[in-house]
Amino acid sequence: MIGCSMQQKTQNSNRVAKWTAPAIGNYKMNSDDTVAADGSVGLGVVLRNDKEKIMLAAMKGFKASWDVDLAEIHAIKFGLEVSRDTSFHNFDLE
Repeated sequence: MIGCSMQQKTQNSNRVAKWTAPAIGNYKMNSDDTVAADGSVGLGVVLRNDKEKIMLAAMKGFKASWDVDLAEIHAIKFGLEVSRDTSFHNFDLE
């Protein structure tokens, strides 16, 4: 079973994004997406430990007619699918 918590993404042009470490012994997964005008979609995930070491990274690209919000949902889903078959099950999802 995968245990994860989510942090809400905020959009504020005056703030600088800074990665914050998860609790000691835990991991943090970040996901992202890109959607191009030609229908190209890219999904990516990275999982880091509490010392910022990258433990897992994955990406995939394909064609789809998705908007950015739908692609973001699929990026999160992709991260959960990738982590499902690993030993990294205790993570925060950001």
